[in-house]
Amino acid sequence: MKTAFIALAVLAAVTVTGRSQGYVSYSASGGSVWDDFTSLNPTPSSGTVELTFLWTASSSVASDWTAGSTATNGVSSGATWAQIASALTSGWNIATNEAGTAQEDVLTATGPSKGGFGAGTVQVLGMPTSGTVYLVAIGWNQSAGAVLNSANYSSATATGDSGVFTYSPGPTSGSPLNSFSTSGMTSFGVIPAPEPGTLALTGLGAAALVAYRRRQSAK
Repeated sequence: MKTAFIALAVLAAVTVTGRSQGYVSYSASGGSVWDDFTSLNPTPSSGTVELTFLWTASSSVASDWTAGSTATNGVSSGATWAQIASALTSGWNIATNEAGTAQEDVLTATGPSKGGFGAGTVQVLGMPTSGTVYLVAIGWNQSAGAVLNSANYSSATATGDSGVFTYSPGPTSGSPLNSFSTSGMTSFGVIPAPEPGTLALTGLGAAALVAYRRRQSAK
């Protein structure tokens, strides 16, 4: 019995350590994330935005990012929860710690580095230890909650995302790693999320425009 228990313990250890566990420098310089929702004048976020990131190792999955490949910058809001949920069933992953027990969340910095973030070097469950991965930083107003999930994100009054950028993970915490901003993450704004009624009107407007164009082409 004791021998069997030891064998199972060894197998479990091999299984866990055999998983890919790439490292990233989960940080960005000041001015990378803008608060476009607490005042009329956008400003680098000072502790008002919660962030996590999605990742995939597939270039084809990355090219199908449902929210588009350009960062939000005060012109349009970030991905909806429906878009994020769809992405998570299509090959994207929410970044979690090496044990898979918690998301890699971080709050924007205050003081001289406001608009940046600095969670340090983190190990991400399932991420390759070399090569290229594709990341999207997701931001929302901190008061909605610290974890990216349906309840928190759907209740967020402001959202934003960086669009897709590439990153080179490392095999150890001592690997030379670039920050998100030096890896090409576009600075982005977290702006008021559209009301459901606004989304519905936008959809009706788009449908009406399509119908109008069809009628014109039929003449």
